[in-house]
This record gives sequence, C-alpha cells and structure tokens, in this order.
Amino acid sequence: MVMMYNIALTFSRESRQLYSHPNTHRRAFSAHIITSALFLPSLCAHISHRSQTLLLRAHFLTSITWWVVRGQPGFPLKDFTSTPLPPNPNSPFSKYPTTLPGVQQTVSPDALPSAQSPYALVPNPWYPILENALVHPNEHLCKVQRALAHFGTLYGHREAGFVMESLCKDGVDVDPNFAYLDGSVFLRVAWLTSAALGWVARGEKNSEEWNYQVFEKKAYDDLAMLEAQGKA
Repeated sequence: MVMMYNIALTFSRESRQLYSHPNTHRRAFSAHIITSALFLPSLCAHISHRSQTLLLRAHFLTSITWWVVRGQPGFPLKDFTSTPLPPNPNSPFSKYPTTLPGVQQTVSPDALPSAQSPYALVPNPWYPILENALVHPNEHLCKVQRALAHFGTLYGHREAGFVMESLCKDGVDVDPNFAYLDGSVFLRVAWLTSAALGWVARGEKNSEEWNYQVFEKKAYDDLAMLEAQGKA
C-alpha cells in the first residue's frame, strides 16, 4: 500500500534522487489507500473469517485499481532504500532533503552519540514528523502520518529480504527487486510526505499540494490545454 502511494511517484531512477513528480497533487487520492488500511485490523477482529477474506481482497483490488489508474508506476526499491535514512543528509541536489529546514539548534559537546552526529540533533525522526502533522493546516497529512507511524511501529524492524523469505517458501514467483524492501519504508515515506507538504512547524509554508483548490485549478488548466490542442 505504501509503495503504491509514494515510492513510485517520488524517486527518479535516472538521477538516483528524490524529486517532485508532476503527479504529486494526485498522490492525495493514493494516500487514502494507507489511511483506510489502518482500520482493517479493527474491522477484521469482529467479522467471520470469510468476511475478513472478502474485505481484504476488496481493499487490495481497489488499491490496485487506483495504482493502475495512476499509470501503474514501478517500484525502484533498490535505489529508494539506498538513499540516506533521515536525519542523515542526502544529496544536496535532491528535491526533498532528509534533514530539517531552517536554523539548527546548537548541540552540546556532551550530547550522545556525538555532537557531530545528526542523531544528536534529531534523536528520533518520527518526532518532527508527527510534530509537523499536528500543526499542519492540511488535515490529510495528520491522517497519513498517523497510519505510517502505526505501521512503522509494527513493521519498522523488518530487515531487507523478509518479503522474499515469506513468499518464496510458498512457491510464489517474486520480483528480485523486492529483496531490498525493509521496514524503513514507513519512515522514509512519512518524511517525504512532510517535506512535500511543507515543514510548517519549522517555518516553511504550506505547499498546498493536497488542497482541493489546487486540484480544481489543475483540472481546468489541463482542460484548457486539451481544448487548445483540439483534443477536448
């Protein structure tokens, strides 16, 4: 679900860096794949096994449908997971830095693990992510980060290769690319989402990428372009 929402739309295989995809606005639709999945365990706890199967299949098929509608982008997991994990700095050419914006506070020489470590400044990357979600004016960000933080707590410890081990033993033909998938995906995606919508808790403006007014304007602009090309 997380891969359908974010990975395929935010990583450039050619430049090996995170970037702003032209369809960033449309990720707001895919974000509902994650937020709705958060409630599946609560529902499944009170329905029969057959109903659980039907519900999970229906949710997965709906998610796949939206993924296909969005153009069925691929999952460059090797490149995505090879980028530095926040708060370690990534390439200065990246659209979305893995460090926090603004003036950084001074860390005491006594700080652990060392005064030069990015973890002395940001011991837990989830803290600024959730802090930003609490004060961000877009209500969708709070819901997405809540779901990602929950899944990160449950599955964030998974090491690379767990997908291959789980599926290959059942005789499933798995894309070798999934050998690079690990539990850090939830933190990576949550950080990218905050960066894309703006670190308002750190002084940045709301990017308004998920505002419906932006969707409406984009739709009208696309319509005008098609009309000018004689395709509408």
